[in-house]
Amino acid sequence: MTTGAENILLGIGSSLMLLILIEVRDLNRDKKQYGYLAGKYKREERYNEDKTKTVDSKWKLVTTNDNPNLELIYKGSREYFIPQIHYDEQWIATATIFLDATNTKRGSGIYQYTKKADSIKVDFGEYNFFVDVIENRRLYVFHQNHLPSGLSVGYEVWVRQ
Repeated sequence: MTTGAENILLGIGSSLMLLILIEVRDLNRDKKQYGYLAGKYKREERYNEDKTKTVDSKWKLVTTNDNPNLELIYKGSREYFIPQIHYDEQWIATATIFLDATNTKRGSGIYQYTKKADSIKVDFGEYNFFVDVIENRRLYVFHQNHLPSGLSVGYEVWVRQ
């Protein structure tokens, strides 16, 4: 026969086990539903807005010396971290982006340069991205600089490797 103290300990232990199982289930569900973009990507193309264009497309292909490799690391709760995004060999940015809770084929976030020209104190902006619904491994990432100039607008095509 068990004592009252043993019953209490058994109840607490069972509750903790159930809580752990629920947490594991929720983490797996979160990763499956929102973590599907995690992995290594390569920047295939980069375009900037040509403010002089009035017909056809306002996007102009940018010829670069970029290191095209980047990685999306899933942190949980729809959040991704991108540790390094290289631009023209001397500029490096980092980004945090969030997948939309209701439409998992789009998201947004903030990028900030961690390596930049010494004359620029702060340089950051906003990403809005869309997952190609036909080819799930392709992302269209639109960027809008906010500081220092707010003038740089464009988009990039990232392809999962």
